[in-house]
Amino acid sequence: MDRLIDHSVYKNLKSIDDVKYFMQYHAFAVWDFMSLVKALQTHFAPTTLPWFNPQNTDVARFINEIVLSEESDMDSEGNFSSHYAMYLNAMKEIGASTEPIESFVEELKNGAPLFETIAGMNLPVELKQFLKFTFETIESREIHRIAAAFTFGREDIIPEMFLQVLRNSGEMQSAPKFKYYLDRHIELDGDEHGPLSVKLMEIVCGNDSTIWQQAAESAKRAIEMRISLWTLIDRKLSVSTQKTFYLAD
Repeated sequence: MDRLIDHSVYKNLKSIDDVKYFMQYHAFAVWDFMSLVKALQTHFAPTTLPWFNPQNTDVARFINEIVLSEESDMDSEGNFSSHYAMYLNAMKEIGASTEPIESFVEELKNGAPLFETIAGMNLPVELKQFLKFTFETIESREIHRIAAAFTFGREDIIPEMFLQVLRNSGEMQSAPKFKYYLDRHIELDGDEHGPLSVKLMEIVCGNDSTIWQQAAESAKRAIEMRISLWTLIDRKLSVSTQKTFYLAD
């Protein structure tokens, strides 16, 4: 965890071009996060017809609240928006290219197979591995692994990660929509979603030491994937002068 929070990528966000570069990669993590959330919602608050009462209404309420805020939160202008759409708008505000993430998502919308699309896209291997891990975890259908990737790989670490971005980047005055996005997640995940997601883990894993061990493995892998992605961005920030999106060689 410390390797992620203390990563040098945050200190290298020195200019607005650096922030643009960072956002073009991070957009993929913003997008695939919702698939983790939806996997949890499908399990704990399924939309089956006919409807049946959720087995655990506390967890169903928590997951539905996450979906509500992630899919239809209030943006900086008072409009309802998904956090993913907020992020794309924040990118456009500072001139960061949304083409890499939007073209990827468009391929999937048009019916392209997920894993084949990830493998075939001209993206850095670290980014492909990040996406592949997320969807392999979801496809496992092992709810404790999904919950661990969600809780410890996302919700529990996001507030401190985003605080580091705010503390180290001097360009937030040039990116008010991005600052709003970061502040909103620090508020939601730090005060509400983070603590509740830890309770989710306690419910999912119970007193089963084997399940806890498998969940810990999933959490560790999720953090490793994030560190690998951050290291890719950091390396390119250090050597690139044009700050254009780096594609695979």
